[in-house]
Amino acid sequence: MTLDDTQQLFVTALADPGTVAAAQLEACFLPSASMTPAERVEVYASMFLWRQVDALREDFPNLAKLVGEQAFVALCAAYVKEVPSTEPDLGLRGRQLSQFLRAHPELSHRPDAAGLAQLEWARAEVFYEADAAPVEAAALATLGGDELVSSRLTMLPSLRCLSLEFDVAPLWRALEADTQAPKAVRKAAAVAVWRPEFDVAHGDLEPDEAAALAAVLAGATIGEALEAFASREDAGESALRALRSWFAEGWVTGLR
Repeated sequence: MTLDDTQQLFVTALADPGTVAAAQLEACFLPSASMTPAERVEVYASMFLWRQVDALREDFPNLAKLVGEQAFVALCAAYVKEVPSTEPDLGLRGRQLSQFLRAHPELSHRPDAAGLAQLEWARAEVFYEADAAPVEAAALATLGGDELVSSRLTMLPSLRCLSLEFDVAPLWRALEADTQAPKAVRKAAAVAVWRPEFDVAHGDLEPDEAAALAAVLAGATIGEALEAFASREDAGESALRALRSWFAEGWVTGLR
């Protein structure tokens, strides 16, 4: 067996111990005075799993609280096995956890767990985004009507707009307060996540504002984005109120 073969066998034994026979390990690794080759490799396999569980718990503390320690470890083990890591940075390990939970709701016993994980991952991700100085709303006054609708906004690098199948805001608040988690409520919800300074924040968005914000983030002009408010009776007023609120929150870092 070549060195490459031995290394691959060791990696497989760490990631999925049940797929490697003891005889294969005995052919490659020596026993110690008190442990067989399989037992020695199991020490590393256990460390390999628990390092990833600890990293995931750090990024998904409320998910861990929601499902309980035993279930959280079990779902992490299943995730680690089904979704191999592609990054050397453990801080990126949870990138696909919400998608995994949508595919395996039985592991959390909560249909809204995937949405909670999506929110927690967004909060973890934006914490490391670059800083940018916000632009004051007064910049809008320098533009005429035609200029305004054809202009584009540059938004805070940390800003995210999430679309969720369940309203997880009440669940988040309960977990943060260590009170009983409410029942899952299937209700489409939109959430903005951003980092104003050193702390991460998130807040609910109305559907039309979420559509407008998503359009801006995708590169639409202000006029194109604010068409999302067209169905409101006070469409123009609502659109401008939302636009001003983005400046007030510090989300806008450029106007071009």
